[in-house]
Order: sequence, then structure tokens, then C-alpha cells
Amino acid sequence: MRPREKRKAAELGWQRGEILDAALEVFAAKGYEHASMNGIAEASGFSVGHIYNVVGNKEALYDAVMIREGKELMDLVDDVVESGRRLPAAECIDGLIEAVLGFFDSHRSLFQIYMKEAGGARVNIERRFAAPLAEMKRRTDAQVRTLFARAAAEGVTAELSAADMTVALSELINGFITAWSSSGYRGRITNKADVIKRILWKGISR
Repeated sequence: MRPREKRKAAELGWQRGEILDAALEVFAAKGYEHASMNGIAEASGFSVGHIYNVVGNKEALYDAVMIREGKELMDLVDDVVESGRRLPAAECIDGLIEAVLGFFDSHRSLFQIYMKEAGGARVNIERRFAAPLAEMKRRTDAQVRTLFARAAAEGVTAELSAADMTVALSELINGFITAWSSSGYRGRITNKADVIKRILWKGISR
């Protein structure tokens, strides 16, 4: 790629990031149904026509935002698991809980979208990006199952299915995050990490 083409690609990448950041905030504040391209254009500082050229229409924006944020969470899980390969599995799982809660602390707008779009428009829009998001979730769940299998092999947990323990952890985290949302996002959800860890290990320890 020639220098001029590299500069153009870098500029378009920056613009795409700015547009997606603005779309994330607008979707979080208004929900998909009530968000408008004009609102996203105003928030991003780019014209509606330019947004169409760089990303696409409102559905394409929603898809791109959700896939980008989902990939960031998946990459975070991968990093925690990879960096913890030489640690006891229980320590790695505790680190994963803290990392995931920290992600939601710093990505509140993403969770607001999930809460606003629990039904309605999201049911239809989901069909467009369900496959890539589902694949991300499968990969993440596989990483967590591997950690629980390691914990069992290390004699830390009772003789329980790694898949079942993965579900239990997911439900614990989801429950606390939902309660945090219902309270108006008071404080930091990361503060609940110790509570989640105590409940989890109390239930699955040998």
C-alpha cells in the first residue's frame, strides 16, 4: 500500500471509530427504535451522507457497534486466560471475574443498550449479527470451561460439570450486573467481585 493510501486508510479507520463511538452513546441513550441517523451525525460531527459511506445505515451501525464491543470483551477474556496459564486455575477465574466486571464499569453504555433493547426492535436487528456474536460467546464459554476443568483437575472444585460451573458463573455475573443497572449504576460493579467470588467458591469448592 502506498503512503497516500495508508494515510487515507488510517483516516477512514479513525473516522469509523469516531462514528461508532457516537452511535454507541446515542443507542444507549435512546435505544435502537428512537435513535436517528441525524442524532448520530450530530453526535459524531460527520454528515449523514458520510456516515452512510463509511459505515452504512442505522442497522449497519448497530451491528458494527455490538460486534466491536463484543470482540473487545472476548479479547479481554482471551488475554486473562492466556496470562494466567501458569497460575492456579482458581486465581485465573478470580482474575476473570474482576476483569469482566471492570469491562462493564468502563462500558456502561453497552450494557444500557442491552437493557433498552431486551425486546422490540432488537429481536429483528439481532438476526443480522447473531452469528458473529454467538461465535464470540461460544469461544468465551469454551475458555471459561477450560478454566473450570483445570480447577477440577487441581482438586479445587467438587465433581461438577465444567459446563455447569460456567453457566453458574455467567448467571452470577449477569444477575449482579442487572441489579446494578436497576439501581441506576450506583457505585462500581467491580466492587461486587469479592461477593461473586465468595458465592461461587462456596457453591463449587470441594
